[in-house]
Amino acid sequence: MKIILRLFAYVSFALCVPAYAQSPLTCTQIPLKVGFFDFPPFYTQAGEEGEPQGLLVDELQQLMSQLGCQWQGKFDTAPKMLEKIIHGDTDMVLVIRHPMLNGRANYSHNPISQLKLNIYRTQGTSAVESLEQLRQKRIILIRGYGYGGLFKKLIDPSMEAELHIASDHQAGLEMLRLKRGDYLLGYQRPTSQALAKVAFDDVESHHLQTWDVHAVISSHYSDKSLLAMIDLWLKNNATKLSVQ
Repeated sequence: MKIILRLFAYVSFALCVPAYAQSPLTCTQIPLKVGFFDFPPFYTQAGEEGEPQGLLVDELQQLMSQLGCQWQGKFDTAPKMLEKIIHGDTDMVLVIRHPMLNGRANYSHNPISQLKLNIYRTQGTSAVESLEQLRQKRIILIRGYGYGGLFKKLIDPSMEAELHIASDHQAGLEMLRLKRGDYLLGYQRPTSQALAKVAFDDVESHHLQTWDVHAVISSHYSDKSLLAMIDLWLKNNATKLSVQ
């Protein structure tokens, strides 16, 4: 009877343990090759070795630690990073949905994070609620950002917009404060962090768009259980989702 009770207790415990804690993944022994592109402050290279750092790198590290996975990062241009995940030269990336990857790589069902884009303005400037309402306006943009494809729309001659480029979110807020532009397109978390460093209380914002950031695994990656384990962890930790 004691043996049966012990066996029952063991089985019950095993059923309660998350699947990602039961099955060793390949990445516990062989590091995942993770692709990045220059996207500060979400992805940046630090130190002489160009170690990945940033807001989304922190999200990745939390996920990898929970799964017991090893990983190593490699920076490329965004197009090259996408090509590498398609051809299996990279195992994993964290990106919003991209048409280049449709049917050619595997997205997590649950997002690992979000990018929330806002339009910032001073209180004396008229509120705008859409990209179309930025027509013929002076707009401050952050250098290097594609804004999920919105940049191409903003530079279209039909918009007749006057664009001013800032080096980062803090510089963008300074330009807005000095009236060098009427509106700033900024991601929520880095802009909030920058506002804490800038003496600028006369600023308001309107939400423009939100994108889910997914873990994307190459279809060539050998351990087909990895994506399921990632999704399970993300589902169980949905309340920790960061809004950037």
